[in-house]
Amino acid sequence: EWNDFGGDLVRGLKGFVVYVVWALPVIVLAVCTGALGAVGDGTGSDAPRAMAAVLALVGNCLSFLISLVIAFFQPLFYSRLAMSEQIGDGLAFGAIFSEVQGRFVDLLVVLIVAFVISLVASFGLLLCLIGIVFTSFLGYVMTCHLYGQVRRRIMGTQAEPLAPSPAF
Repeated sequence: EWNDFGGDLVRGLKGFVVYVVWALPVIVLAVCTGALGAVGDGTGSDAPRAMAAVLALVGNCLSFLISLVIAFFQPLFYSRLAMSEQIGDGLAFGAIFSEVQGRFVDLLVVLIVAFVISLVASFGLLLCLIGIVFTSFLGYVMTCHLYGQVRRRIMGTQAEPLAPSPAF
């Protein structure tokens, strides 16, 4: 509902803060890799430039791997934040790491399906940028639904499926 725009904005900012804290290792690594690349370009010799390029490549690969780990934990910290609306719950690293036990496969499936959803949603670009709005929104909603399903399994509650509406 749109009747609490201020509350929605605050909840979105809380989600942003939680994500930035989780992504701090990637941010720091990206800054260091960028600085290393700039230093390497500033040298006149080929040996330091090559060494900087190799280290930047290693840093970028490490950044990618850390980003995958963050994406793996993303359903947990976002769903904890959504349940309580407290930033501390989204940053309760110990509790989040303990929730992974027994749900590793569920989280891996969510990671893979979310990647496929985002890949399919990017095909909205083929429709001259018009379809990207709809497909991105739909992909986001589908991914959030997956996050909710993981949270439901962790909490151990199974909701009854909705009965089909009668045909008229």
